[in-house]
Amino acid sequence: MKPLIARPPFDILRDPIIFSMVRIDAGGYGISWSDELDLSEYELWQHGELLGNNAGV
Repeated sequence: MKPLIARPPFDILRDPIIFSMVRIDAGGYGISWSDELDLSEYELWQHGELLGNNAGV
């Protein structure tokens, strides 16, 4: 998320309270913070990194 929150409109996610408001979209096809701010599963798959217990999967 670091590169993404460096620029609008995702820069609002620097606020920990707003960042923590993330929800998985219905059907699991992405994540969203509001109707205007979301990420598709494709974006997450292509540019995401596994962390924690899932890193070895």
